[in-house]
Amino acid sequence: MSCAGLSLHGASALETDYRLDGLSTVDPAFGTHALPLHSGFLSDIDLSWSGMDARSGSATGARIDAMSTPTYFKRFSGSAFISWTPGALEGTRESLGDGDVGPRMMSLENLGDLGGTFTGPIIPKRLAVFLGVAPTLSRARISSASSPFRDQRGVQAVARLTLKPKDLPGHLDLAFITAPTEASRPASVHSTTSRTSLAFTNDSGATRFQVKVGWLQRKGDMEALLDAQAAPPPTDAPWSSPSFSTDRFQASAQVERRLTLVGRHRLSAGLDAEALRYAHATSPLDTGAAVPGPEVRTHGSVLGAYVQDSWEPAWYFLPDVTVGVRYDAQRVLPSEGGPSMHLGEQVSPRLELVFAEPLPWFASRLVARYGSTVSLLPLSLVERAKENPSALVAPTSHDFLLSLQLLVGPSRSKLSMTYLHRRLEAPLDGLLRNPGARATGRGYDGLTVVLQEESGFESFRFYLSYTRSRLTEKGTGRVRAPVAQPTLLDAAVSDRPDSLKLYVLRDFSAFHSWRPVLSVSYLGESGAWMEGAPKRLRSVHTVDVSATLWRLVDHTGLLTLGLDVSNVFNFQAVTRTDATGAPAAYQPPRQLRFQARYAF
Repeated sequence: MSCAGLSLHGASALETDYRLDGLSTVDPAFGTHALPLHSGFLSDIDLSWSGMDARSGSATGARIDAMSTPTYFKRFSGSAFISWTPGALEGTRESLGDGDVGPRMMSLENLGDLGGTFTGPIIPKRLAVFLGVAPTLSRARISSASSPFRDQRGVQAVARLTLKPKDLPGHLDLAFITAPTEASRPASVHSTTSRTSLAFTNDSGATRFQVKVGWLQRKGDMEALLDAQAAPPPTDAPWSSPSFSTDRFQASAQVERRLTLVGRHRLSAGLDAEALRYAHATSPLDTGAAVPGPEVRTHGSVLGAYVQDSWEPAWYFLPDVTVGVRYDAQRVLPSEGGPSMHLGEQVSPRLELVFAEPLPWFASRLVARYGSTVSLLPLSLVERAKENPSALVAPTSHDFLLSLQLLVGPSRSKLSMTYLHRRLEAPLDGLLRNPGARATGRGYDGLTVVLQEESGFESFRFYLSYTRSRLTEKGTGRVRAPVAQPTLLDAAVSDRPDSLKLYVLRDFSAFHSWRPVLSVSYLGESGAWMEGAPKRLRSVHTVDVSATLWRLVDHTGLLTLGLDVSNVFNFQAVTRTDATGAPAAYQPPRQLRFQARYAF
């Protein structure tokens, strides 16, 4: 993880693609996740990576697909929820050291949210509605006499209509989401993200057809883009925060057909098109001026297409085969005008072979996969590279994965061993740090062993994994994580060769009509190796605990109470240093979050 999000297998956080109901929610100018919805509005989240299929493989990092809670046609239903993280119960922070003011200047006072959802039919069997709202509030204490608190307030609102036309198979979804926020730094800054989408899905026998269009808009004050750990601008100097706006217009069409021909086939094809726009006043963050300069605009376009076939042959001794190809291209019209820049064009093949029972004495499965991917370049990066735009190339990766899965023991636990090799060209974090020069290529090799078990309707889960990895820059040996930077552009990956994960969940028998569920997780990682440091930082260890009680209420509703404790032992390891070697980031201290939810 970095302050900009999830970094995975050598790719930076800004190369991760976030999708909601199949449409991207990534800010086109900065590459960050622009619309993270409250979990109360989501029904499912899926993570895919490394040579993924042609339909979803459009990012060199991970791809996170979220599905919103569906509308309900049969009867009225909904939920109410609340959560609270009190700063008074936060773990004790260690004493400040020399040059240690930055990462210790803020502490939590309160963090909470509440909200609810409602769904049901308007016209029986024809028209249904889904509504949801979730206000949020956070307060942090800043070590400053002139401005002791930093507040952030926001609200998320969702509205969706689902129509099942009488004369057409399938359904039509019209959805609108808005998420305005306001923060003090100490001056008030605003940011609003909204999305409007329309989707038509047609399921008719063996064929499935989908068409989607969407408009993602983000606007607000440029100062709102600073990372939460950054100091607010000085109050004794003139300061005018410039405004910005980004737009992402999307359209996609996908068709999938199942047929039988020497086995079973699942054929799919799709087309995606996007228009991007970034408008802003010249930023004081870039120029050092006290007031904004004139407005500039940068435009871009994206085109993607894919075709894929998944084949289950009629003969058991042959492997299942998935083969596909994807095309991606991006063009940008710079803010000063002139000819458009062709930033990236790639044809990306995909091939996956799945062998059932490759070992004669074990229930086993062997997967071999190869795939290449390409990521988009943020429009803000194009503006920064005006002096040498020819150096900008789209980040690409070529992945090879080999995985063997076995069922072992009397409980039929799953044991898997996976090897991943990645070759990344022009990683995005390298381009961000030197927009005028080509980023150095990067290699990743990782071997992961996983033991997991699920039993009794998931009443018991056990997961244990160990990963040994190597992350190298071309010609320079192991990757060294850059020193901390004060903005969301700090998305660089870290070289952490060893990683151990443990997760245990137990669902106990009912106790006086309440059913308790307890889970414990542990994460241990090698310390990062910072620039200029003679050795690595110390290893990082984290233990989290979650306890949940739930009960049925008169057979019509479900009441859930929960307590999450993160970093139970309050470990305070240094995770980053600055250029002088002083601590610049620590593990978050122990925090307790109380939750309650009623669903009917």
